[in-house]
Amino acid sequence: MSPTHTDKPYPVWTNPDSEKGKPSLVRLTPETLCLVVVPAEDLEKTVAVLESGGSVLMQNIPLAAIAQLQGDEGDNDLIVTFKQGEVHTDSVTITLADTAKRDELLDALVCHLGTGWVRERQPMSRLTASMWPIGVAAFFCLMTYFMYDEAQQIAKGQQLHPFGRKLPTILFSVVAHWVEGLIGSTGVLIIGGLAVAGCLLWLVSRVTHPPVRITMKPNAS
Repeated sequence: MSPTHTDKPYPVWTNPDSEKGKPSLVRLTPETLCLVVVPAEDLEKTVAVLESGGSVLMQNIPLAAIAQLQGDEGDNDLIVTFKQGEVHTDSVTITLADTAKRDELLDALVCHLGTGWVRERQPMSRLTASMWPIGVAAFFCLMTYFMYDEAQQIAKGQQLHPFGRKLPTILFSVVAHWVEGLIGSTGVLIIGGLAVAGCLLWLVSRVTHPPVRITMKPNAS
């Protein structure tokens, strides 16, 4: 679990598992939400630089410009929507190390933003909640169909050529053909079936217990 330096004047949250190019360090001051993109191996050094008063390249979002905070219960993402000029808005997704850290950052932001903000809890519609499981299941079905067909061709002694012309596509084809030849068409069906079954269980879970979206925004009244 990544450390959270909440005992400092300006608390800091880090996430060494943040996606490449996404903020991995978050610092909160009384006026600004600061986001830093830094490799995992440099996180502690960057925190030390900040705490010693040093300068680090970061994205600074004035707290006065924040228009909305959103995240799902039990998730570790926080979507921050902020004003850009008079009419435009932008948003950034901050991924914390776990749900507790996300809630810690959310509570700290709400504390800084003041009492004029309201918290809403809105369950996601079952249709929306089912989109990801259905999409992933459809992907696995298509992959199983194509890999099953190629596995049968390989079993008949046919030589398959890599698909596409770009290196990533060629490498994917070579690996796929190797796997198909190794496990055969029956193995493809078994693995594909297990993957689709997992998606169906995921679908049932999402439909019976849809995620709850937490939204924090200024009180309009």
